[in-house]
Amino acid sequence: MPTLRFKRYLRQLTRITYLPFFIILFASLCLIFLFTYQDQFFKQDFQTSEISFKSDEAKSKLFYKNINIKVNEFRDKKANEALYQDEKIELEKKWFKPKKPVEIAINVENISRINDDLSHLRIKGTIDAVWDKQQSFNNLGISNNTPLTDRAKDDFLKDAKLNFTSAEEQRYVKEGSIQESNNSIKSTYRFEGNFPLIRDLRKFPFDKAIWEIKLSHPLNAAVFRPELKNLKKNKIPTFINAYKVQKTTCLDNKKNNYCSLIAINNDSEIESARTSISVYGNLVRSPTASFHRFILPIVFGIIVLALVDQVITKDKWDIKLTTPPTILLTFIFLQTGYHSQLEQISYLTYLDQIYLIGYLSCVLMLINAIISKGDWFKKRTNRIKRTKYTRNIRICFLFINIILPFALYLIF
Repeated sequence: MPTLRFKRYLRQLTRITYLPFFIILFASLCLIFLFTYQDQFFKQDFQTSEISFKSDEAKSKLFYKNINIKVNEFRDKKANEALYQDEKIELEKKWFKPKKPVEIAINVENISRINDDLSHLRIKGTIDAVWDKQQSFNNLGISNNTPLTDRAKDDFLKDAKLNFTSAEEQRYVKEGSIQESNNSIKSTYRFEGNFPLIRDLRKFPFDKAIWEIKLSHPLNAAVFRPELKNLKKNKIPTFINAYKVQKTTCLDNKKNNYCSLIAINNDSEIESARTSISVYGNLVRSPTASFHRFILPIVFGIIVLALVDQVITKDKWDIKLTTPPTILLTFIFLQTGYHSQLEQISYLTYLDQIYLIGYLSCVLMLINAIISKGDWFKKRTNRIKRTKYTRNIRICFLFINIILPFALYLIF
């Protein structure tokens, strides 16, 4: 009677051993379907509050709102330090900001060639500027005819600089001739080059990125008042390498492929304040491509581990013992390969965490294979312990492969 009860107990435990495999298989098929056919499920809308652009725009508005007070305080200070009476009288006069703005528009025509290793992408487009030669500039000091201001009156964009990441294959040239009507002047420049791609790789390969074009001018921020013109709605590619162009919610709550803003550098000091005009947009790595390229090989590795664990015959024990180390080495090779495609970073990515789960799974299945050998579990009580050990290992294997990946994604 005790022998029959023991055999019945062993049969019940044997049935339980097949459960992890089927759960792993079902979960894997669900993941494959989800990432392959439900790509829109992962669609994200990145608000401008996620980046620093919103605060930059607020600072620039505050700067120009109080510009008259700040500049006059600066001029009063300079008047007290003036050595000549004429200079002091001139500085004590009230200063007013320029009556007319310098209208600027940065239009993106194409985005291409993302370099993952150097974190930049190639962008080409045009920059338009319209200003009034007499009423768009007002210097801080006595004279309103400094060399830099004079050049800006003739061609505002000539001294402007773009934030190219490298000098290779960059272009910033005037397109056509300057158009002048009365005192209103229009200038157009064409640009093409590599621009920074700001990325947070903590959730790689489901990460997002922000590209930015920044136009800066050496003129003091108070000398002219920039104003953004309406952007041309040029069509840009939907996919750029492994990334998808994501609609961006701009500061006016409208969605576009890219947005623009005005930022002030060193806004606390009038004398050193400089203005920059930025255009930025969001990119998100394609979930479908990322899953099939980076995650699917790990998923199939886990399925093989769960399948080989079902081998119970002693003549196939060598397969059960050698499979986990083989898959472990495969995971190491795959992880090294993907690291070679990214820039050097100081933190672990989400994919690194998934590989860690894969390593733990291989170690657990190797321990389980050694325990299930059975030669050192000849006594009935020891065989019961062996069965409990293998059951607990399979439960741990099931937990770290089903629950842990989603928990890590939410934590990140």
